[in-house]
Amino acid sequence: MINSILIYTITFAISIAFSTLYSKTKKKSTQLIIIGLSISIPIFIATYRNGVGIDYYNYQKLYHYIIINCTSLNNIFSYYIESGYVILNLLANIIFKNYKGVLFLSSSIYMIASFKGITNYKTKISVSLAYFIFLVTMYSPFLNGMRQFIAVAIFFNSYIYIYNRNFWKFFLLVIIASLFHKSALLCLPMYFLWADKGRNSKVYYILVIIITAIMPLLIPIISNLFTKIGIYNSYFQYNIKVTYGFFLYLIPILSIFIVTKKYILKEETLQFLLRLYTMQIPLQLLGNFIGYADRLSLYVVPSQIILFPYYVKMLNKNKKIIKFFIVAWYIFYYYYMFIFLNSNGVYPYAFNFN
Repeated sequence: MINSILIYTITFAISIAFSTLYSKTKKKSTQLIIIGLSISIPIFIATYRNGVGIDYYNYQKLYHYIIINCTSLNNIFSYYIESGYVILNLLANIIFKNYKGVLFLSSSIYMIASFKGITNYKTKISVSLAYFIFLVTMYSPFLNGMRQFIAVAIFFNSYIYIYNRNFWKFFLLVIIASLFHKSALLCLPMYFLWADKGRNSKVYYILVIIITAIMPLLIPIISNLFTKIGIYNSYFQYNIKVTYGFFLYLIPILSIFIVTKKYILKEETLQFLLRLYTMQIPLQLLGNFIGYADRLSLYVVPSQIILFPYYVKMLNKNKKIIKFFIVAWYIFYYYYMFIFLNSNGVYPYAFNFN
């Protein structure tokens, strides 16, 4: 276990160290080199792992099934796994001739898309702090659920188009994300999240509270929608046990914003990101009624990657204290989720160079 902790710690530390150089240079070619250095070790660790991630072997079996059964263009688009991921597997077989090619291509797409999502806000945040939050919250789950996390990383880049009200670019990214996980299509209504451009924030949060409260009544409607789209419909639960454990990792951070809400009210981007972040509450509760439906909350989880660095950068006082609290919280979160609970099955880490 100690060796695994050291592997991930060194990976994160070196990657974050490289990312600190990003904002210190304006030359695009140098920035690209820095990005390459920042993401290269996480890609290496994701590629040369063995049995790391609960679904590691399921993805391996899927790779062998795809290369045997998908022999024509028609098969690619009629296969039950999304066409984008099928094509990725076929490319991995053509170029690398083995499953490591799938791990390499998947992790490369994921890391590039995620870093691009961060740099969309590079003038308003500390890139290194954002990258730190990304690594401790979203890197380990990717090692388990590659398909959906690729979709999440692609959708992460659509945030800026929701905020800037550019529907067609937003729509295009949703479609691309759905090629890797069709649950991304359910994110289309999120375009209307910022239709009022922050003018009705109180109304929004009242709606979040109401939707959360009446969630059991909404289940038949949601069930019908999911059945038509063809996702999660087989996961509806009839013996319901409602849990609220996810609040434990939302409340500590949200408490900062409650105490210092005057800063949020002055900045529209913060209001927008906070709306995304709080959407986790109803979406997580949805998972009490539909197995795995809480994974829809993954599409708004990246909001924290930008939200907190943006918030810290605009503070006039107590900046170091708040930053220390945020960093300490996320270190604790990583330890509790991925080491203590072994969420996503990423511990222990094992190399595979064969």
